[in-house]
Amino acid sequence: MRRVVLIVTLAVAACAATPAERIQARQDLMRSNKAALIELGKITSGEAPWNAEAAQRFAVTVINNAVRIPALTEKGTGPESGRTRARPEIWTDPDNFERAAWNIEDQARGILALARVGDEAGVRARLTRLEKDCDGCHSRFMFPEFPR
Repeated sequence: MRRVVLIVTLAVAACAATPAERIQARQDLMRSNKAALIELGKITSGEAPWNAEAAQRFAVTVINNAVRIPALTEKGTGPESGRTRARPEIWTDPDNFERAAWNIEDQARGILALARVGDEAGVRARLTRLEKDCDGCHSRFMFPEFPR
C-alpha cells in the first residue's frame, strides 16, 4: 500500500513537469544511483575504509531513487520527447520494468539492513546482486548508447 501511495504521489508531481524535464530527472536519478554504487563499491572493496553509516546513506539513496523510477517513465517520456537511452520496452512491458525497479529497491533495502548491523561481508554480497539486477535492467530497458 505504501508503494502505491508513493507512486501515485510521485506520478502527480511528475505530471507538472514537461516530458523533457522528466527525461532529465530520470537521467539525473540514474547518475545519482551510479555515484552511490561507486562509493558503496569503494567501501566494500577496501578501496576506502569500511563505513557502515556511509553504506547506509548510499543504500538509502538507491532505495529512494528506485521508488521514483516508475513515475519518471510515464508514456510520452521516451525518445519521442527528447534525447534518451530508454528502450521502448519500458512502455511495452511496464510490468516487468516496474518489477525490475522493485528488485533494485529490495536489494538496496537488504544492503541497508546489513549495513545497520555492520555486516560488511553481507553488504558486499548483496551489492554484487544489486549490481547484477542493475545490469539486467539496463540491458533490457536501456540502449547502450544514445540512438541516432
